[in-house]
Amino acid sequence: MDQQRILWRLIYVRKESLLLILMVMILHIQGNCKFNVII
Repeated sequence: MDQQRILWRLIYVRKESLLLILMVMILHIQGNCKFNVII
């Protein structure tokens, strides 16, 4: 039961990080020069 809970936690974190990465990618496409320095 504990292992399954940890697995779900990992999947949730992965989804969150994937969303964050997508947001960063979109920002990169919208304004390359502005966000290139920050990231």
